[in-house]
Amino acid sequence: FNLAPALDAAGRATPSALSHTIDAYWIGVLAFAAIVDIYGTYVALDNDEDYFPGNLGFDPMGFYPDDSDPKGQKAMQLAEIKHGRTAMMVFAFYLMEESVAQGSLFNPLALGGN
Repeated sequence: FNLAPALDAAGRATPSALSHTIDAYWIGVLAFAAIVDIYGTYVALDNDEDYFPGNLGFDPMGFYPDDSDPKGQKAMQLAEIKHGRTAMMVFAFYLMEESVAQGSLFNPLALGGN
C-alpha cells in the first residue's frame, strides 16, 4: 500500500502535527479555508438582510433551527462559537506539546524520544 512508517529513525511515532512530510495536506487545508473565506466575503457584500457572519447557507444535516425558533438559533450560534474556540485552543496546545516535547501527539509513549 506504500504507507509511511509508523516510527521514524529515532523511534518516535509519526505522523506529527508539525511534520514536514504532510505539507501538501496543509496547503490543501489552507486553500480550502481561503476559498470558503472569499466566498463568505462575497456573500456578506451582497447586503442580504438574512445574512449574518458564518451563515453561508450550508447545513446538509438540518441542525440549525428554523426561523420560528429564534432562541434555538441564538443557542446554536453560541454553541458553535464556543466549540470552535475550544477546538482551536486544543489544537494550539497539541502543537505546543509537540514543540516542547519533540515527539508526536498521536503516541504519548513516544514523547521526549523515549
